[in-house]
Amino acid sequence: MLYFTKRGMKLYGERIRQLRDDLREEMAKTANVCEVGGDDWHDNFSFDENQRQIERLSRMISEAEKVLVGAKLVELPENPTKIGLGCKAQMIVNGQNKTWYILGHGESDPKSNIMAYNAPFALEITGMTTDSEKTFQIGSNAFHVQILSIEPVTEE
Repeated sequence: MLYFTKRGMKLYGERIRQLRDDLREEMAKTANVCEVGGDDWHDNFSFDENQRQIERLSRMISEAEKVLVGAKLVELPENPTKIGLGCKAQMIVNGQNKTWYILGHGESDPKSNIMAYNAPFALEITGMTTDSEKTFQIGSNAFHVQILSIEPVTEE
């Protein structure tokens, strides 16, 4: 089961709508690529590529919709005391001050300091409390984390 915030569910829905729009656009090209690339004895690359794109987009839509079947919409905590979905955590990571927002599936945006609750780093720090410390490794990268504060995230 995957957990979504209201914002995350909206973003995910927008991604599915964009995929559907892209599929409609690709399907609308089919007649044109049949005519333009038509030849009795040569393969029609434009048509073949069009059909590959239609198949790819259809598969992506199907997979995205399957995610929604098992999705759960969660309310953000009002006063979190432990790191988890819906919190803003200020911490020291390997000697550097960092602030991370832990949000739902598909909401990761490292440039905005947002990570999904199921990202490897988030999974390691989930459950930590203010003033707690932990050392762990993800792949070949070692981390030492000290939690400075935990606050709620407000949905926009």
